[in-house]
Amino acid sequence: MDNYRGARTAVIVGAGVAGLTAATALVRDGWQVEIAEVGPSEATSGGGLCLTGPSLRALDELGLADACLAGGYGMSTITHVDVNGEPAGEVRLSRLIGARRPAMVGIARPVLHRILHTEAERCGVVVRHGVTVAAVDQERGLVRVRLSDGTVRQVRAAGGRGRDPLVGAGPAGA
Repeated sequence: MDNYRGARTAVIVGAGVAGLTAATALVRDGWQVEIAEVGPSEATSGGGLCLTGPSLRALDELGLADACLAGGYGMSTITHVDVNGEPAGEVRLSRLIGARRPAMVGIARPVLHRILHTEAERCGVVVRHGVTVAAVDQERGLVRVRLSDGTVRQVRAAGGRGRDPLVGAGPAGA
């Protein structure tokens, strides 16, 4: 996984929504990507979320919007109700991924995570569960990442010729 012979490599910390999405985008651009995820593969926290237009547009660029729409509930209108449950107003949302597709989707977090994880692995992302970053050292344009299992990965610093990244995509303090 270390960068050598011009290979563009990335180490991403966290296999949540941001980490898996970034990894998939990088791999599709020709990068070799490894994700260090402290939790087990089946762990996903949270109940659900709404993917709004900009999120759906980003997922559409990765070819994943339709899977998210199929796994969730699409909507294009928000209806406001009063304390008695009577309609009090309506907001029509902009359809950023096409007039025939919903403006946003409500989706269970485990379903979204499964879609993203499956696609990342299909593209060749290596997801290592049960490990996290133990230390990061930078010297002469190289960043060395020591994982909690003792494995060492090396990437060029962001200012280096290859601009190979170390991406933190987990919750703060993780």
